Amino acid sequence: MTSNADGLAIGGAFAQDSNDNLLLVNADIDAADAARIAAELAQTNAETAETNAETAEFNAGGHATTAANSLATFIGQYVSQAVEPTSPDEGDLWFDEANNKMKVYDGSGFINASGAVNGIDNSVQHTATADQEIFTATYDVGHLQVFLNGIRLDAADYTATNGSTVELVAGATLNDVVFIHSFGVFALADHYNRAESDALYASIAATNSALPKSGGAMTGAITTNSTFDGRNVAADGVLATNALPKSGGAMTGAITTNSTFDGRDVAADGTKLDNVATPVITGTSVTATNASNHVVSAGGITITLPVNPSVGNYVIIKDGTGVAAATPFTVARNGSNIASAATDLTFDKNFAEVVMTYVNSTIGWSI
Repeated sequence: MTSNADGLAIGGAFAQDSNDNLLLVNADIDAADAARIAAELAQTNAETAETNAETAEFNAGGHATTAANSLATFIGQYVSQAVEPTSPDEGDLWFDEANNKMKVYDGSGFINASGAVNGIDNSVQHTATADQEIFTATYDVGHLQVFLNGIRLDAADYTATNGSTVELVAGATLNDVVFIHSFGVFALADHYNRAESDALYASIAATNSALPKSGGAMTGAITTNSTFDGRNVAADGVLATNALPKSGGAMTGAITTNSTFDGRDVAADGTKLDNVATPVITGTSVTATNASNHVVSAGGITITLPVNPSVGNYVIIKDGTGVAAATPFTVARNGSNIASAATDLTFDKNFAEVVMTYVNSTIGWSI
């Protein structure tokens, strides 16, 4: 025999069901014992039922308290009335019954919880009474313009913080026209937002279908109706294989230009890229210029050097016919020394060539 907490004997005559209720299972006892045991059994079952009921009541009370607290918290954060709530906390919601607008407290005042303007803009025009300061309008705070007689007011000239009225700092004059233009919040259609754009760029990068920013290799033909590095390939037909190398490489064939090479206008002055002047056949007397090259073809003429030369100026002179010994020509100094001497130069060497470079006022033209 075993005993439960209440001292009721539990043995071969009784058993417990799944709910801990005692059941009579053996009728082999006398009537008095059976009645006593049945009475005890009924009392035990009643006590168990009472305990279960108290537990259920306690749990129900806890749930009700939790629900009441949640409701109280929500009611404290949301009100629906015609006047602005007092002592709100940041984030509290207020349905403005006077204007049918949902508003939220941002820490300094109630603002519209969503766009107050229906569409992308809204406007209203008032004709002022004498000294009128307050004008009605529907707007989102920070998204409006106020005009007085056609002149847009600076934000410091009015107060617009409640979404329903605009107050001028200085009252308007009788019959002044106050025009209030407000702008709504809207979303563009048929466009990528930031998340969608990021996902698109990530997929392009993952498939290597974008041009590499640096390094990497491009394969296949490249076509364009625009330019590459300033070259209009479609218009001028210059292939990459025919372009001048930026560095290194070899160039073949003739090179022509209507512009400059390294700052030198080749088409105009005929100067070679190695800075050697183009030879000019000279058969009559002439005054040379800096960086000129004279191949003399007649005797008895005078090549006059440049006047007032600068350091580094040069002139090239050559006997082109090989008869200078028999028919010499003169190189006139034109006020400057030649090889430190204040005398002109007699050119009498067959096929000779001299490069005359101006050094300074003492040496003059060095040869």
